[in-house]
Amino acid sequence: VGSWRSVRSLASARTSHTATRLAGGQVLVTGGRDREEGGASATFASAELYDPVRNRWSSAGLMTVERYSHTATLIGPEGCGANCGKVLVVGGRGVSPASLSSAELYTPALVPAVTGLNPGRGPSVGGTPVVITGSGFDRADLVRFGETEATFRVDSPSRITATSPALPGGTAVDVMVSGPGGTSPIGPANRFTFDFSPPGSVGDLVARAESETVIALSFTAPGGDGPFAPAARRYRIKQSRTSSIPDAAAFAAAPLLCECEIDPPPGMGDAISLSVGDLVAGTTYHYAVQALNEAGQAGPISNSASATTLGVAPALPATTLPGTQPGSVTGAAAAGGYRLVAADGGIFAFGDARFLGSTGAIRLNRPIVGMAAVRARQGTAPIAGYRLVAEDGGVFAFGAPFLGSTGAVSLNRPIVGMTASGSASGDGYRLVGADGGIFAFGNTAFLGSTGSLRLNSPVVGMAGGR
Repeated sequence: VGSWRSVRSLASARTSHTATRLAGGQVLVTGGRDREEGGASATFASAELYDPVRNRWSSAGLMTVERYSHTATLIGPEGCGANCGKVLVVGGRGVSPASLSSAELYTPALVPAVTGLNPGRGPSVGGTPVVITGSGFDRADLVRFGETEATFRVDSPSRITATSPALPGGTAVDVMVSGPGGTSPIGPANRFTFDFSPPGSVGDLVARAESETVIALSFTAPGGDGPFAPAARRYRIKQSRTSSIPDAAAFAAAPLLCECEIDPPPGMGDAISLSVGDLVAGTTYHYAVQALNEAGQAGPISNSASATTLGVAPALPATTLPGTQPGSVTGAAAAGGYRLVAADGGIFAFGDARFLGSTGAIRLNRPIVGMAAVRARQGTAPIAGYRLVAEDGGVFAFGAPFLGSTGAVSLNRPIVGMTASGSASGDGYRLVGADGGIFAFGNTAFLGSTGSLRLNSPVVGMAGGR
């Protein structure tokens, strides 16, 4: 049905006038009189321009004679040569009752045109200098990124330098230049994209020894970097027994302790705490954290925090598998043990199997329904750990990389199990739904599913094959 709203009024009330839409989007109103027949009235030679972008009227000068009941025709777009875009005003009546035979031509101001942007994208926080090239910029008085006005300066009739405003990441908008002649038309050349901004930095990481084998980590969720950055959903935590982790190079070299997805994501300023277990008594451990947003972008490295477990260090180093260290991502569960997982993600390790972390302290959207151990290699480095999967497909990785999940996907049926497919060639896993739908992540191929079949009973589990 549509809707109506009031806009600015004409400078002069008039009737028997014309209204013509110009090429630049403005509307030209010409002539008319101040009242209908039947009494003394004034006939106008004046003309006005309406700018729909800024909802305002401005003078378009005077015609050569006063006239009303005339015609006004936009010339173009074909076969009009130099007169394209001009308005031909013809006939009508003037001050005397006699009809007019005269005609006149109105030439609008030049309409700005945008032919290019450099660069064509920038971060959602804004502040990117953008060079706009085109024509008709000498009298430009407004630059917009979509519906948002931007600060700018006119460098020449063919160049403007504008500063991008802050808009949500992933948004693509048209950059438009307005002037007395109207607003530049939209097209591929004036499209600007706002990229996601990475999360902010964790700046208050604290490590505190709680026992001979447990260190507690706590920090404040940084949220997004800028007003439109997506909130951090995952946290990559590194641990080192040899030295602190003061910078990006040390962070890259340190073993991965955990990469956990938190759903729902904490808000900016929320407190996050976790416990690292299966450590060696009387030993110093160093930690650093990096936040990741839903677009996969990583924030800056946090401060380095250290703590020494209680008790006395053993006379000999703890026995570990080659390339591993207690409590780290590369620590592999020995063959003589096993782990149990509860619906809340609590982990119970027995025998030589090691505890690497759990979701017991996290408020889950849906219960945990499966667990898969990881035994693979990433280049020359061994990967050993485990992953948990929740009913909604959220995946929680401990001692192994996070490779993806269906936590943000609307599933037909809930997830009921997972299996690891790690090998010497890489690492991956598959999830299965109650309808037999299969979701593959990492170095794992999709080989088929029963998602499109009508099953007599729901699927309740899955197993890998050799």
